Amino acid sequence: MHAKSFSYMCIASSSRRALALSKTVLSSAAMVRTGPSSDLVRLVDMKLFPDPLVIKVQEMIKGALEHGEKVSAAEQILNLLEHHQLLWVSQTPPEQVDVSIYHRKAFGVGAHQAQMLGEQILAQGFSWARCKEVLCMELPPAPHDEAEVTFNAELQNIANDVIPATTNMRRVSIAGSHTNTFLRQVKAGSPCVIESLADHTGCFDFQKLKAGRKDFEEAVVSGLKWRTLAWQVPVVWEDLPDLLQESLNTQAVGGQSEIEVMLAIHQSGEAHYRMGRSEVDWKLVEKTATYTNPSCANWVGSLSLFVKHCAGGGELLQELQEFSKAFGPKQGMQRVLGSEFLTKVATLNFGAGCKMPFLQTAIVKAQLASPSHRVIDGQCRLLSASNVASVISKDKKAAAADIEALLTEARNLVKTMPAMDAGKRTTIIGQLDCRCVFFLLKKGKEMESRGFQ
Repeated sequence: MHAKSFSYMCIASSSRRALALSKTVLSSAAMVRTGPSSDLVRLVDMKLFPDPLVIKVQEMIKGALEHGEKVSAAEQILNLLEHHQLLWVSQTPPEQVDVSIYHRKAFGVGAHQAQMLGEQILAQGFSWARCKEVLCMELPPAPHDEAEVTFNAELQNIANDVIPATTNMRRVSIAGSHTNTFLRQVKAGSPCVIESLADHTGCFDFQKLKAGRKDFEEAVVSGLKWRTLAWQVPVVWEDLPDLLQESLNTQAVGGQSEIEVMLAIHQSGEAHYRMGRSEVDWKLVEKTATYTNPSCANWVGSLSLFVKHCAGGGELLQELQEFSKAFGPKQGMQRVLGSEFLTKVATLNFGAGCKMPFLQTAIVKAQLASPSHRVIDGQCRLLSASNVASVISKDKKAAAADIEALLTEARNLVKTMPAMDAGKRTTIIGQLDCRCVFFLLKKGKEMESRGFQ
């Protein structure tokens, strides 16, 4: 594992600060994010960050990561930052606020999930009081905003432009992202999957939706009243945005999905190594990842097992994340994989020294793609545990190995095509993965009314 030196070390040589910051948890090489560049670090005005503040906040972050008391730590840190004028409240039009790369472990937002949340908001009545905890960050100076710009362009591409492009992007959201995305969709007249909110063309009808809703109209036109962090904050405390988004998104739309929790488990496990521990305390990691009590908390052991055996250093979890956004249901409840299914996939034994992580990931994608009539009470039922177990049977072993080789080659091939956008890459690899699994398990006719012979 390649750890980077914390960027703050490039700014100041104070031994007191070095002691406080030397064990900072750094972003994973496998994740979308990368640490701040040395050029960006040099732009930070260190007069804004006195020694006692830097040390105190870092100690609070470290304590929250180790013990899981993130909500109280986040509240205290935000109060400190506001006192030091590193946080303030500003109303910003929705089309000028995009989604932070830190949001929900780089999961970002789902276009249709934002609309489902919006339907709930309008049914209950828009409330400024309910939006008081929305949080965003300033964008760093160009060209250091490239990672955020690219991340959001890919989100929009994967959503097939159901998430409208921002104009003059000034901020990126950490908490309140789905609400702001809904406001952007309404303002832009985006395609709408909620019939009651759409006009005769199938798009949002702002004129109809704003009738009798003065506060909602203001939010669409002028934007939410964001608590806004200075862009330098995540440069000095690289783990702080993760801590803040986790503490503030305890009621995130639809709850945390299994994939989001697995991403949290993976990142927490890496954090244990980077804090100098020889082994990961998986029980503590599982407790930390499920402190918001997501619906999948009861089978977090199965999620953890999948991460241990199938994460692929994080890259394959990212694939699942992108696939779930591109191929997820356009309406209705979130799809669940469940304990039995994930445990069976994670524990497939292909023989001594033989691993097939791409095939295992493909099996999960195929299950997530279950047709609506094979989703019972939100749980995907296309592939049974016995279907999964048959992958390692004698009559399928050779075909499974061929498929793993094919999926490996396909990924290597798309890497040679840098011009291919993220949405196209996700679609091509996702369809190939699913079709290979449907062929292997003889599910092709059920999915697309034709064989895969």
